[in-house]
Formats: sequence, C-alpha cells, structure tokens
Amino acid sequence: MGYTADGKLEDLFPKRFIPETSEKIADRVGDRWRDRVAMRTPVARLPAAYHGDFEEWIADRGGRKPRTMRDAWRRTEVIRIGANRIRVEVYNIDPRVIFVEEDTQPHRIRAKVRPGPPPYQGSLRFPQGSQFRFAVEVQHPGTQGVHMQRDTTAEMEVMWLEIGEEVLEEQVAKYNAR
Repeated sequence: MGYTADGKLEDLFPKRFIPETSEKIADRVGDRWRDRVAMRTPVARLPAAYHGDFEEWIADRGGRKPRTMRDAWRRTEVIRIGANRIRVEVYNIDPRVIFVEEDTQPHRIRAKVRPGPPPYQGSLRFPQGSQFRFAVEVQHPGTQGVHMQRDTTAEMEVMWLEIGEEVLEEQVAKYNAR
C-alpha cells in the first residue's frame, strides 16, 4: 500500500519538516542497503579435507573466522551536502572484499619458503575434496565476482522510492496528529 498525494512535497506538510523527512528516508535507505548487501555476502564453509577440524581450518586461514566479511559492512551517518542534497554510504572495512566483489583474472601463485619439515616447507597446501594437495606453484583460474555491492546498489535505486513512501506516510501521520 502506497501513499499518493497531488501536488509538491512542500504541500504535504510545512517546509520545516522536509529536511527531517529527507534525512529519515536516507537513514532508512542506508540501514536497508547495509543489511541487504550483507545478506548477499558469501560466508566461507569448512572444506571436507579438514574432516571437521574447525580450529585447524581457522588457523590455516590466519585466524580468520567465517562471517568476517559479512559482519564488516558499515554505513555512514546521513550527510547533508548543500541545501538540496543528502548522502549515505555503505562500505566494507574488510580489505579482501574487493576480491569477492570484483572478477579476478587467472594468475600464478608461488609458495613462499616457510619453516617446517618437508614436504610442507616451500609448498602450497590446499583442500581438494576430502584430501589436501601440495604444490610449489599453481595456476589460479580466476574467479567470477559476487558483485554484492553493485547488485544491492542497483536494488536500492529502485527501493528508495518504496522506502520514501513508508517514511512519508509516517511523517504525514505524525504531522496530522499534532
């Protein structure tokens, strides 16, 4: 159910309510945007090769737990830019997000020499099915990006009208109750 009124926004309620209403719309868009992009962010799953050893998997990932990237989405406060513009931004503080968002090209990965007994010294270890494979160098096939930010931004360009209607209904009811 939407709210429809003839005339301009200024005709719905006194002009002094317009900044408050526009900021509420942007605030709600920012919240929904952050929540929707987080829902689209993939979460790592324990590979079969670890045979249920979650702690070993986390250690191999440098202590990085699942949901790290999903939980790293943030949004700015609503910022007023001049008299007629406002802004809210959604961003991720995880430095690896770009590699999940965007496509990556095929590339070589070469092992770094690290301490430890052979055969682990100077080799890459990666799960493949229920086993681990070792290699000094591999050809990474590249990845297709998930595009969670791009897709959510496109969705929000449409949804903000719906969110705006919700806030306008609330604001008109609030004004009329005074």
